[in-house]
Amino acid sequence: MCGIAGEFNRALKIKISARPVDGAANDAVRRWFAEKLRTPLRDVRLLRGQTSRRKVFEISGLEAAEIVYKLLV
Repeated sequence: MCGIAGEFNRALKIKISARPVDGAANDAVRRWFAEKLRTPLRDVRLLRGQTSRRKVFEISGLEAAEIVYKLLV
């Protein structure tokens, strides 16, 4: 289970219940983004931070304003 826990240092803070074992947490966040943004999973890609707490995801096919709107609704 995932959700937005706030903002920290100009980034979203995502709360997640999946454990960071074998990429399970990364996959859970990726699936959450796809579901929340109503976009195919293939359009959500983890660019940086596979083993870090700070991650950078790329969302293809959506404008930044649309992403912000969908995440906050």
